[in-house]
Amino acid sequence: NGYQMSQHCFDQPTTMQCILPESNEAFIRFVSNDKLFKRIGTSKARRIWEAFGREVFDLLKEDSIDNRKRLRSCELTDESIGNLYEGFRTYKNLEHANWFSDIGLPMKVQQRLFKHLDDMAGRAIRENPYLLVAFGLTFQACDQIAFDHFSLPADSVLRLIAAVDRAIRDENEHGHTFTDQKTIKPVVRKLLGSK
Repeated sequence: NGYQMSQHCFDQPTTMQCILPESNEAFIRFVSNDKLFKRIGTSKARRIWEAFGREVFDLLKEDSIDNRKRLRSCELTDESIGNLYEGFRTYKNLEHANWFSDIGLPMKVQQRLFKHLDDMAGRAIRENPYLLVAFGLTFQACDQIAFDHFSLPADSVLRLIAAVDRAIRDENEHGHTFTDQKTIKPVVRKLLGSK
């Protein structure tokens, strides 16, 4: 029929970027085909895009009376508006996921962060990148991210706390419910190394 299809395969990509739809047809397909947006089909999605364009994403960031009133102008019911907000809540962490990917954070760690910190994950890690140790990143990998992307000094108190926390967790993982300075000091020194 004159159509040509191309297929691309990526073997072990190092980064990826997730984006929300940027054109009218992409938005319409995204909303009308995703089960999260119940009762919002092609015609409702088209009315929303025609009324607001990319501004719809700003409206959906904050569920307010004013924003709902503006969405009602597209002849949407309160139920449809609620479904629209509910659907977009699922995608609210895309911005953080892209940034986490950029700094080399493994997907498993990202999933744990989002599960426990939800949309506060980005802010929490910007304030203390060593929190990543508590979410499954090795101390060494966390150290690398902290030095490369946050310019934290080697003598940062956040780094020391994370090393002590890791040493205590190691003891706990070996079945110990008690430890002392003498036991964890060599582990902390090893983790902190010569930096």
